[in-house]
Amino acid sequence: MTTPTQRSLAWCRAHGGVAEVVEKWIPMPAHPGGGFRRDLGGGIDLVWFGASLGIVGIQACAASGLAAHRTKLLAEPRMREWIAAGGRLCIHSWGTLAVVKKDGKKGKARRWTLREVELRLEDFAATEPASDLSAALPAGS
Repeated sequence: MTTPTQRSLAWCRAHGGVAEVVEKWIPMPAHPGGGFRRDLGGGIDLVWFGASLGIVGIQACAASGLAAHRTKLLAEPRMREWIAAGGRLCIHSWGTLAVVKKDGKKGKARRWTLREVELRLEDFAATEPASDLSAALPAGS
């Protein structure tokens, strides 16, 4: 079975630029499943870059995981820094749609489709708690 990361990697390469997987498998026998996956900066599965693209960090997931991955990325301070440093951050969400036959009826065949959501700096501002600056000021200020 092809993973969402493999689908995104193939899609990026087909659309030009350079794409590389940066997510790593960390073997750990004591961990359930024998290990875990570590994303770059806590949220990037692959990096795609080119002269016309800039640098794009991509989190790839199944369509059912889009909301959870968006929440995860917005909660990760390193992802805010990625965007503040000039990188782009996208979620590639992969799902299937039924193929419509020539007679207008839906068939059993399914086609993989990509939904791309780009996160921006203002998306992070909406999730940050308001800070109380008075606590950071020295007494008597």
